[in-house]
Amino acid sequence: MEADSGEQCLALLENNRPDLALLDIRMPGISGIEVLKRIRSKEQYKKLPIIMLTGEQAVEDKVAAFKAGASDYVEKNSLNILELQARVENFIKTTRLFRDLEDEIKRRKKAEKALHHEKEALEDLNAELVLAKREIENNALEAGRIQVGAMIYHQIGNTMTPLSVGLSKIDMDVFSRISGQLATIFEDLSAHTGNLTEYVNQDPKGSRIFNHIQDIAKAIDQHTEQCSRNIKTLKAACSKITRILSENQTYLSGQKEDKGFVDLNKTISRAVYSLEDEITKREIITDLNLSDRMPKLRLHPAKIVQVVINLLKNAVEAFDPPCNRMSDRMIHIRTYAREGLAGFEIQDNGCGLESSRSDEIFKFGSSQKGASGFGLYYSKMYIEANNGLIDFESQGPEKGSSVIVVFRTPQITGEY
Repeated sequence: MEADSGEQCLALLENNRPDLALLDIRMPGISGIEVLKRIRSKEQYKKLPIIMLTGEQAVEDKVAAFKAGASDYVEKNSLNILELQARVENFIKTTRLFRDLEDEIKRRKKAEKALHHEKEALEDLNAELVLAKREIENNALEAGRIQVGAMIYHQIGNTMTPLSVGLSKIDMDVFSRISGQLATIFEDLSAHTGNLTEYVNQDPKGSRIFNHIQDIAKAIDQHTEQCSRNIKTLKAACSKITRILSENQTYLSGQKEDKGFVDLNKTISRAVYSLEDEITKREIITDLNLSDRMPKLRLHPAKIVQVVINLLKNAVEAFDPPCNRMSDRMIHIRTYAREGLAGFEIQDNGCGLESSRSDEIFKFGSSQKGASGFGLYYSKMYIEANNGLIDFESQGPEKGSSVIVVFRTPQITGEY
């Protein structure tokens, strides 16, 4: 592009973006210095290479040109075309490099801005997911509490049966009859106080009084022994109900529970005790192999008990239909500890599961028993949230299954 005057040069720059400008200091109309100043006042041309052409060797023109923003200058009187061409090519190359760099910076800023927006959108989505997850967990916990409540209600119901039977066997009428018999004997003896010796020794009715008293004493002994056994049964039933409610009080109430040092062996025993009726009803034999080298783990006492109950209950229910095993039903439970690890394993020879479905068992809502599947889901969630791992293994249908739970802790030393 060529311009015959300063005004024409400025007009051309309005709609074009050159790579370089050759600008004569002496021009018709606006001078080259003034045109240079105006060009440099525009943001898009602050880095445009501008070579000033001077016809004289006046130092003040050169100084003025550089102060106005000239990139270089060439004297027309000693102009060398090859030299000018080399300078022009060098400036154009530099200009294009700068322009490409500016375009890349703009592109990256645009991409960075887009990424920032995407990051904000993802953060908002993540916040929504966290809230949704929390709501699901709260709903699941509530559903779990309902399930546990139903299980406890069933356990208490089973315990109430011997309680009712024991109460019905304590026959207070026996003592009323004995008391009446003793009153009759006393009245009979009172009527013969004047000749009591002759009455009990010579009168047939009086001589039978000793036999009556011996029979009454024997009946009292027998009934007292029976009452003692029934009272023991009642006390055991009440104790079991109290323990069931006490062990599940924190979990059922939803109260916050602080961590404490938990004995995993005692936790296993408590879980087995809680499911004793379910185990007995299914005629399952439990084999406990509890290590005497178990350390105490820092966990929530009530929650870890519930976790073990959930896992053990799953093993117990593995013998329900469609399981075909009718005898030799076994559940093996062991605890173990070695350096850096402590855990337990629950193994049953029940219905088992296809190996391809092993990963599904801990998913919420995957239960095949008409329940929510919350128990195993909650157990996995709690174990993993407390520096632990859980794994389910089964060789296939009717081949049983095992659940292995491991907690990491630097406090443990011992053998596997």
